[in-house]
Amino acid sequence: MKKLLPLIAILAVAGLGCGRATPPAANTVTTNGAETSNAPANPIVNKKYDSCLLFTKVDAEAVLGMKVNDPLHSGAATEDQATIVSSCSYATNAELPVDVKVASVLIRKAADATEAVRVYEEARSQSKGLSGVDPMDVQNLGDRAYWAGGALSQLNVLKGDAWFIVNIQDTKSKTLQQQATEAVRRALDKQGKM
Repeated sequence: MKKLLPLIAILAVAGLGCGRATPPAANTVTTNGAETSNAPANPIVNKKYDSCLLFTKVDAEAVLGMKVNDPLHSGAATEDQATIVSSCSYATNAELPVDVKVASVLIRKAADATEAVRVYEEARSQSKGLSGVDPMDVQNLGDRAYWAGGALSQLNVLKGDAWFIVNIQDTKSKTLQQQATEAVRRALDKQGKM
């Protein structure tokens, strides 16, 4: 639980400024002429910020080096889609909880690049208090990037009006930063092609 508290704190900061979320609309499915309501529709209209489209199951398996389960996906957006928060996580199966590996990408799209920089810098300034170690700048990744090691072990990347937070949980890995870098490179590459 102690390892989850810093992640929850960062996710709370990521959600700042989201405003009022768009209420999810129900999907309707037609089967043999009868319409039935399904799970809520994805509230994210602009797919350039949909984390599960940018970081797929194939990507997660490449990053973790093994098969993963279907994604746990969540998203929220303001009515005008100016601010979006989208999260996508993949986990492996294991007999013991300590052996489960997880790869997750959270994207927080801001109303504009100025707001994105403000939120990113605010999170960076709080990083040491949450992780216990100084954040390390990472070169040649997005517009700005830093690694928050220690208790967080997460990569934070600013690209235009979006902030990507990548977390790899693997108790046996000695390459968490490299795995997180590979995950965000895959997501940024897909976003650049949209």
